[in-house]
Amino acid sequence: MRDASILLSATLNVALMYHRWPTAAFAMAFIILCGVALATMRAIVDRLY
Repeated sequence: MRDASILLSATLNVALMYHRWPTAAFAMAFIILCGVALATMRAIVDRLY
């Protein structure tokens, strides 16, 4: 979960820097979705092994 929090904080920093551009908002949402998918996959792998 530490990687997810680091990714989220980095995304929030980028959002604060580029909050005026809608393309940055789309990229931010994509990065957040990728981070959530990676976190869930890592949690599933940790439970399996």
